[in-house]
Formats: sequence, structure tokens, C-alpha cells
Amino acid sequence: MTQTRIVLETKHKPKADQIMEETGISTLSQLFSILLVCYGDHLVSSMKSPTVQLPTAQASSDLPKLQSKPAQTKQFAPLSGI
Repeated sequence: MTQTRIVLETKHKPKADQIMEETGISTLSQLFSILLVCYGDHLVSSMKSPTVQLPTAQASSDLPKLQSKPAQTKQFAPLSGI
């Protein structure tokens, strides 16, 4: 297995820590891999969508802001016997 190092900006670390705490993911490497595998294709298609707003020069250090369609919420049935 080859390894590639990524850099996470300090301002995004609290969000990563929150996700890891709530999901039980134990390392930033695992978090990044899971996000890449599960959401990478969606990110690419979203960025190609004509509704994407590119960041302005003032916010060039921020991630691009995407306009998404309203989410359709689905109710999950509770798991019994757990």
C-alpha cells in the first residue's frame, strides 16, 4: 500500500474531530478515505453542475459553496432488539 500525505487546514480540524467523535472513526486518514470513497463521485458531479457558485477572491481560502437541491428526508424505522 502506498501512502500519500494530505494537509488539513487548522480551521477545519474541529469539524473533522466532531465527525470522528460522532462516527467512531479513529484517524483522520480513515475519515478522509471514507469521505473520498463514499462522497467523491457526488462531489465531482456537484462541482460540474451549473448551480455551483465559485468562491470569490475575498473567500479564496474557503471551500467552494455549492447550491444543492432541498434534501428529501426519509424516516428510518427503529431497529428492534438492540
